[in-house]
Amino acid sequence: MLGGLCMGVAAIVGCWLPDFVSSEARQSEDPATAMKRKLLYRSAIWPGVVMALGIMIFPALHGFMPKIMDERSLGDAGPIYALYGLLVLILRLLCSRLPDALGTAKTATLALVGSSIGMLIMGSFVSRSGMFIGAAVLAIGGSLLYPALMVAAVDGVPENERAQAMSTFTMFFELSGGIGGPLLGVVAWLSGSTVAAFYGAAALAAFGLPVLFSWKSRHPAIT
Repeated sequence: MLGGLCMGVAAIVGCWLPDFVSSEARQSEDPATAMKRKLLYRSAIWPGVVMALGIMIFPALHGFMPKIMDERSLGDAGPIYALYGLLVLILRLLCSRLPDALGTAKTATLALVGSSIGMLIMGSFVSRSGMFIGAAVLAIGGSLLYPALMVAAVDGVPENERAQAMSTFTMFFELSGGIGGPLLGVVAWLSGSTVAAFYGAAALAAFGLPVLFSWKSRHPAIT
């Protein structure tokens, strides 16, 4: 009920948002060109893939951490989630200009390293304090990765095509959740340990680094 109320408020607020696509841009678009648009917006694919790898931490954090805490009698996971959410909020506010100052590649690198190390801490130090410390480090990745890559996804995109670029980019967010949970579940099953899901998520986040560098090498304009 509360969730429905929040969505209703969001819909009302959305009615007041300004139109970010000018009428001139809409009128100048050739209808035939619009019909020929591809399903995926090409410039948003690379940042989307990097993001998907980096946020594979979420299935581990939300799906496997409570299970491990129950298995090891480590108490309630609620305070750990609260710490993570609070730190992400604070870092988003304090570091909002970091992607512009450091550039997409450096900020995304910092985020991927934070995500990977945070998962390694949670997998290697399976204790209540280890979970808190790991969640705090994870907040670096959770707060910086999306803003940094979102800027790259729409950089240089005509204003009447930004929605399509963002649709392609955010699609990878959903794919990460849909694929990440079963994939990490298979890792945990094959290893016979739930903790292995943390190591699997750390490896996927780390794999985002060579993908990021490969993307940057193909597009030198990316800072």
